[in-house]
Amino acid sequence: TINDVEDGNCNCAGEEEQCPAAGTSCDDGDANTTNDVEDGNCNCAGEEQQCPEAGTSCDDGDTNTTNDVEDGNCNCAGEEQQCPAAGTSCDDGNANTTNDLEDGDCNCAGLDQITTIILFPNPVTDTILIDAGELKQDVTSVAIYNMSGAQVKYIQLLYDAEEQIEKFRIDVSDLSSGIYFCEIKGTSWSATKQFIKADVRK
Repeated sequence: TINDVEDGNCNCAGEEEQCPAAGTSCDDGDANTTNDVEDGNCNCAGEEQQCPEAGTSCDDGDTNTTNDVEDGNCNCAGEEQQCPAAGTSCDDGNANTTNDLEDGDCNCAGLDQITTIILFPNPVTDTILIDAGELKQDVTSVAIYNMSGAQVKYIQLLYDAEEQIEKFRIDVSDLSSGIYFCEIKGTSWSATKQFIKADVRK
């Protein structure tokens, strides 16, 4: 019975409890059972949960772990993922980025590849101009490489709004004649252009 009360004559009585119908979904309070249902007599019971076999592959929901497996007691856990050191070369899977590097937190990202930057004149004998257009205020550095991949010149740039720079001038008169690659970098992008250094005509 429920709602038991005294009637004033030293008698205590309650209402007959109405049990949920058999098969009604319920919660027996046991985390190790599933499919809990009422039996029609106010009892809630479930089936004993069958845990996956120890070593079964699973997903513990933690992106920082790998090799997640069951322990045989319905628990899934993985090994703490060891991230590559920051600055380690990687591949972010994006063909439109270059210089992909790890950030130390298991993330690989590269710089957006820009194709709108212009170098001229080309071929060049002494000074090459870099026209970065709308990106000119974001240019941070210029590096020049020879055909062997060796860096032969590096210039760190800082845009000065007061000077109203429209084009960056790079002196290449000291370079030997040949083919070179000019890498222009911004805060989140890069562009690589090829140019030819020609001998000065006498």
